[in-house]
Amino acid sequence: LSSFGIIARLVAIQCPSLATSLCDYLKLDRSIMAFARAARASAVVASSQNLSDSETADAAIAILKEDTSDDVATGGSSRSATRGRYATVALAAFRAGRSGVASRLLKLETSPTDLVPALIAIDNFAEAAKCSIKARDEDLLFLTLSEFEKACLSTTGDLEKGRQRFVQDVVRTFPKEALDLLIHYYRGSTDVKRLRDILIKAQKFSQAGSFVARNAYKMGDKQSMIALLQDASQILALGKDNTLNKACTDEYIELMKDQERLQRTYPGVVPQGCSSVSVTLSSMITYVANDSSSANSLFREVDVLAKKYRVSDKRLWHLKVQSLAKSEQWRFLHNLGELSTLFT
Repeated sequence: LSSFGIIARLVAIQCPSLATSLCDYLKLDRSIMAFARAARASAVVASSQNLSDSETADAAIAILKEDTSDDVATGGSSRSATRGRYATVALAAFRAGRSGVASRLLKLETSPTDLVPALIAIDNFAEAAKCSIKARDEDLLFLTLSEFEKACLSTTGDLEKGRQRFVQDVVRTFPKEALDLLIHYYRGSTDVKRLRDILIKAQKFSQAGSFVARNAYKMGDKQSMIALLQDASQILALGKDNTLNKACTDEYIELMKDQERLQRTYPGVVPQGCSSVSVTLSSMITYVANDSSSANSLFREVDVLAKKYRVSDKRLWHLKVQSLAKSEQWRFLHNLGELSTLFT
């Protein structure tokens, strides 16, 4: 049986004082000594119900610091000697109902890898996030967010309500870096709704609207695409500085509706996936080369759409010339040349 095994058994049978004395007598390794002293301090915290939080914390700290002077004398580090001990004893204090003692002990913990899990264990998730950010440890920050989400889901008992509480608390009480990490994580996932809700709750309306609009292009059918773009437009309307983005989104929705209407009347008139007003107008003009009976109605539609989408007269004239020439509709090109002498 190793020396650590003996000390561990003494701690297990609730003899931490004997374990500490044996460590001192045998001059065991500092890690074993730290384990024994943490167990002894935990026992003191759990049994000192008649003492105030301040007195109990002082007693625990005194036990944990007993071998610090020895570490310094032998060239050791007092910080490394006490690393993780305060978090261990703080958890024991929290389990014993001494939250005040636990809070004071955790303030003395210098190891983020021990401090953050301890803060999570006592449900102090916002403070755990702050410590993770101070340590510049994204893994600890992600662990904090994951555990907090689990806690929200378990306490509410409802998936949707739990997620709403999680997002709401992260936005309101967690540091900005925690929200940024959460947004970054969901950008790489397939859960579009989660990121949309998080961005809206954080009042990042421009980002939320742009994200929904970009995902609209991934939809297989136009109806679903239009529905998502309408949602994006409503989100953009929530922000004061999104006037241009909303106007462009609304205009594109109108263009898609016009394209659908034209497709029903003139099958194949608009190329698949077309998102340009100029390409739409050009396709309508070249379509006449294959269906001359639709010339009058389509040319009227071209003029109506050009006016609707504020295409300038000069741009429209050049567009007509190029499209008619490309499709070899010389008669209509000749007529256009006689009527549109202003731009020649």
